[in-house]
Amino acid sequence: LEATAALIDVTACVVVRPPVRVTERTAERLAARLRTRSAALLAIGDWPRAEMRLRMTQPRWSGVGAGHGVLTARQVVIESQRGSAPVTRAPVWFPAADGGLRKAEHVITTMREVG
Repeated sequence: LEATAALIDVTACVVVRPPVRVTERTAERLAARLRTRSAALLAIGDWPRAEMRLRMTQPRWSGVGAGHGVLTARQVVIESQRGSAPVTRAPVWFPAADGGLRKAEHVITTMREVG
């Protein structure tokens, strides 16, 4: 986490995946540093007192036929929660057939679930 603190000094956004549980005290020290530097921290995994939590759930792939074919797109539901507010959900294609990210207008229930 010392490296994370150093990165906060030189960049506007730091992405971390802590190998161990982060203590409340460490998280608060890094939060203070983030505020003074106007930087953001994106943590993969649990983080004490996170301002927002994002999760990707309900993955469903398309493109596979009856045991053959090529996976072409994946529909997932992105869940976000800020503090104790209710969770908001948005179905998206990630990746879409063109490789990008696109909002899913309707949840397709006919896709075969792969994992």
